[in-house]
Amino acid sequence: MKKITFLFFNILSFCCYSQISVSENFDDPDIAYDIPDGWTTDDAWFGYLTYVSDSFSCSGDQAFNANLYEESPYGVIETPNYQGTLTTALNVSYNLLILDYYEETPVDYNFGNIELLYSTDNGGSWISLGSKNSSNFTSTSSCQTVSYTINQGVLNSGGTIKFKFDMEWNEGDFIFFIDDFVINQSATASVSDLNKDNLRLYPNPTSEILNISYTDEITSVKVFDLFGRKILTQTPNTSKFTLSTTMLSSGTYLLGLETKSGEKSVVKFIKI
Repeated sequence: MKKITFLFFNILSFCCYSQISVSENFDDPDIAYDIPDGWTTDDAWFGYLTYVSDSFSCSGDQAFNANLYEESPYGVIETPNYQGTLTTALNVSYNLLILDYYEETPVDYNFGNIELLYSTDNGGSWISLGSKNSSNFTSTSSCQTVSYTINQGVLNSGGTIKFKFDMEWNEGDFIFFIDDFVINQSATASVSDLNKDNLRLYPNPTSEILNISYTDEITSVKVFDLFGRKILTQTPNTSKFTLSTTMLSSGTYLLGLETKSGEKSVVKFIKI
């Protein structure tokens, strides 16, 4: 088995203001021995990609895998910078398999650490979501799903997010296999932060005006199309107001609301 660290991934992502949804199944054979556009690493070992058998993937034929040992004790890989976050909760997960390099069996020693971090300023600063090591992860012959949640209200509407795997060796000679990397943040089709019993939005569908009322003062109103483009912004600073929709083309829109007390929500409406 050649002493090299392999990377495998196939990127399929789309994001807009209405949602961030990324699914990395790592199965595209065309990216062998290369690093796809938008992905970066700071370790020379990560400059290689190749094919792996089904026994070393969690699904399909390929998986991203990093071989760490004493002479190569670190590995870092960063995702692209995804555009268009919402204030809703964001879930991120991946499948993890850790095998001894020579025996190709589950490790029974203190292998090291694999940490997942995220950044909302394109890598200027990083926030840890969590780590897996021998104290909280038991290596088996099967892939195990690792998942984290960024709570509602942490991310900004219309912001960006990127992720980073930070891997560190402690002892032994082993391989991290990472597969099925998934990010999902869906737009709220109904009221979540705001009390839906106290919010009125009518008529919906609408042709000319949209009446909006709530028990708290609404300080910010933003209208986005489903591609994340901001159409208009208003600061009504009142609990009841009327939004003109005459300038909007027929279609579905997202209405971002924020109140004086800090409640936020994204509501869908239709212009006819």
